[in-house]
Amino acid sequence: MKIKTSHIAISLALLTSSGYQVATAQDKANNESARRELDMVLEELVVTAQKRSQALTDVALAVSAFDQRTLEEAAVVNTQDLAQLVPNLFIPNESPSGATNGFVFLRGIGTDNSQYTLDPAVGIYYDGAYFARAYGTIFDLFDVERVEVLRGPQGTLYGRNNSAGAIRIISKKANLDEFDFSARAGFGSFDEVRGDFSLSAPLVQDSLGARLSVTHRENDGVQENTLNPDDRAQSVDFTGVNASLLWQASDTLELTFRYNKFSDRGDAVQNVPFSDTTLRTFESNLENLNEVDNEGVSATINWQFNNSVQLTSMSSLRQVDLDARFNLDGVAAPEFEATDQAISSEYFTQELYLVGDSIGSAQIDWVAGVFYYDEDITEAATTSFGADVFGPGSPAFDAIADRDFLSTSSSVYAQATFPISNTLSATTGARWTQDEKDFKERFSNTDVSFEDDNVTWKVGLDYNTDNLLLYASASTGFRSGGFDINSASEFPTEEVLTYEVGMKKTLFTNRMDLSTNYFYTQYDSLQQSITSADNQFGLDTVTLDADSQGLELELKLIATQNLSLFTVLGTLDTSVDGLPGFDLKQSPELSYRVGANYHSDLASGAKVVLAASYSYTDEFFVDVANRAERKTDSTGLVDARLSYSTPNETWEFAIIGKNLTDEDEPPFRFFFGFPGLSAQFSQFARTPRTVGATITYRY
Repeated sequence: MKIKTSHIAISLALLTSSGYQVATAQDKANNESARRELDMVLEELVVTAQKRSQALTDVALAVSAFDQRTLEEAAVVNTQDLAQLVPNLFIPNESPSGATNGFVFLRGIGTDNSQYTLDPAVGIYYDGAYFARAYGTIFDLFDVERVEVLRGPQGTLYGRNNSAGAIRIISKKANLDEFDFSARAGFGSFDEVRGDFSLSAPLVQDSLGARLSVTHRENDGVQENTLNPDDRAQSVDFTGVNASLLWQASDTLELTFRYNKFSDRGDAVQNVPFSDTTLRTFESNLENLNEVDNEGVSATINWQFNNSVQLTSMSSLRQVDLDARFNLDGVAAPEFEATDQAISSEYFTQELYLVGDSIGSAQIDWVAGVFYYDEDITEAATTSFGADVFGPGSPAFDAIADRDFLSTSSSVYAQATFPISNTLSATTGARWTQDEKDFKERFSNTDVSFEDDNVTWKVGLDYNTDNLLLYASASTGFRSGGFDINSASEFPTEEVLTYEVGMKKTLFTNRMDLSTNYFYTQYDSLQQSITSADNQFGLDTVTLDADSQGLELELKLIATQNLSLFTVLGTLDTSVDGLPGFDLKQSPELSYRVGANYHSDLASGAKVVLAASYSYTDEFFVDVANRAERKTDSTGLVDARLSYSTPNETWEFAIIGKNLTDEDEPPFRFFFGFPGLSAQFSQFARTPRTVGATITYRY
């Protein structure tokens, strides 16, 4: 592995004096700044990554977590922006098949194909509800309590399709004892406007509470169609609604009912040919369409039925509808266009699990549960091909699809942590999963089925004192097998085995937190999307054996009463069996983010906060074939946020700048296999420099 030594030297120098502020859980957020100034200590964030409440520094796995204040200071707007905060997490800022399609990669493993018969490698959970498909997973983060990102296979507690990790988004709960309200308005580059509010109040004091939050953000779009200046692409038009009802039925019984809907009408980035000198204009005679609605309801029941055991039931029903039309090849001539695509997906999940801290008289932390998943997808689509696209003399035609896809999954799991001594513990767990899938294509009279069962497991040791956690583990995960729509071919289940060692250390009387880990992962039948080798277009799915290894580091420091610093760093070294010298896609050898938060308290009681960061990503390939045309250059992004808050933080005025150096290196490139296309290679524009301002009121 050849990592640029200059960047390593710079990173290590920064690491010795870097870190950032860790916030408390929500009930301590209001007094976090005052406590930090008086005590000069890092406050601990409480997470539920292992289905129980734990201090972040006590969790013996690689997990990053952020509360709402940290997300705001980092200028995080949506789920894509999380990639800058987490080691080895990559979510391309622009995707080629929809503004809300989340192509998430973690430690070099992920999905860059929105086919619904292909499963993700990184699970996304919103208040415990599983988001099954790529479309609809890029959404604005609003009224959020915290975000947790688990790195590495989560095959025991989370199961299928978490072979690379999981992203958990937890929204704020309804209040039972007091009223709170906040509202925000803003504007920015490309005529962007945004507004949101949240309201929570007790309906019955200490027993029943409700919460409602709404957000909307839109802009005119970055890219201009030179054939029709009124038609713009790479735009935002997002609306989100989140409502919840919390009923504290008794001291031991709590019920939460939730409704949320994320709607997107923004046009995705338009790819342009390699020959174009600018990526911010394009030529198209097709008016793009992007309408995505991701809507769901859920019910969570927590019952503490004795002093040591809690039962949780999580039920979720979601409906995701997609209507799209877009120019696939990026040229004005009607050579290759998705003239109509309508996908409707409905899925239901049910999870029931027990959490305990003892078995008999033995102090054992344990979790045991069952999980069920049922999905039904229908698709009607038309793709238009121009004359000569498949070679000289080939006619123009429309390819029509009428498809159904059914998927079910059932699993049972258990995990326990046993104390060996006062400081040493052992963890072991296992999960059994059965998957069934059925795919039908009416026009081609295709009817294929897939069935498989899989056992995943985890073993680990951890040594935990007051300010030091050492851990080592071996864990497995899998991504369900299935079939590829384009080739109608079946591919096997992807299996993952990861060995990991890590350390979490608190230093300088709780002013610095250091979290670092090393991992080595082996992949059997790693699912990869490639362009068809026979020059017929299609992102066919192949399976490869591969491995990856790397270091990850998060460092947080309160340097002075006014200054906190942070560093996040990840390295990746990947290889593919049978292809010497080839790297996995979306796998830069080095990536890091460094920055600082400086706050100044004025005599009036007001506060000024300046937050700034620099994010670097090394060069990497965006296809497993490692084509030179699909290699991105290294990039460095500068973001900043300046805010002024009135006493008691009732009002806040903020100015936000992202990509301030106007980095324009294309984050994604694509290769088409059609011999008759005008443009065989396409590239996608990065979001340029943007500047905005917001005003926030809190009561």
